[in-house]
Amino acid sequence: NDQILDNTVGPDVRADNLDVKEATSGGVISGNSFNSAGETGANFSNDVVAVKGDNYTVTDNTIINPRQDGFEVENLWKKVGCGNTFKNNKLNMAGAKTKGYGFNVKDQSVCKAHPNVVGASNTVTNPGKGVSTIPVTPGV
Repeated sequence: NDQILDNTVGPDVRADNLDVKEATSGGVISGNSFNSAGETGANFSNDVVAVKGDNYTVTDNTIINPRQDGFEVENLWKKVGCGNTFKNNKLNMAGAKTKGYGFNVKDQSVCKAHPNVVGASNTVTNPGKGVSTIPVTPGV
């Protein structure tokens, strides 16, 4: 299982700070600092961290200066992008281009058996559109 632990990524990364690929599962993303300032050009992304794998635990990370969304969960290939848990993350969505969500969890229809969870322990300041596109779960 993949582990992305205690890294500092950015500024001036031209695309996602982290892109968790489809068909990966059961990893941990924890203790990282992501700074999306300077994300621009032909390969820019609308999110800082893209999660397209399954059953990841995403905890204790910090995101600043997102272009649009902080975390984005997508189902781009078959029934993946399900069962991920987000807790104890800190996002500061302030910035001139920030018009997104702290947690943009897209199409959940394929995740009914293993839904994604955005815990109430996450802190999102200055959200453009809102904290999350799915209900926030108390106690997580």
